[in-house]
Amino acid sequence: MLSPDQAAELRAAWAVVEPELPDKDRITSIWDIGDVGTALEDHFNVPAETLTDDQKRQVLKEVQDNTDASTGISWAEINAAIESLFSDVVEEAQARQEEEDGP
Repeated sequence: MLSPDQAAELRAAWAVVEPELPDKDRITSIWDIGDVGTALEDHFNVPAETLTDDQKRQVLKEVQDNTDASTGISWAEINAAIESLFSDVVEEAQARQEEEDGP
């Protein structure tokens, strides 16, 4: 069950997304903070929780603001935005992960 704050956030997100949903005359791709978490796990080998939801939103905003429309958004852009904004956070998490994994 969603909290009232989560429900309000979902309604606000839906108001942005709904007009962009594909119909027979267009297509769209939607990237969300879950995808940023997947990039953290798959590309950087750190837990998705390494970044807060707000930090993940910053990553999405960076991608949105800096992506070349002729090439679109891919995992490379997501990874580059994480590195650009939060390399120090990710490197600390990687170091902790290495310590936990041991030799």
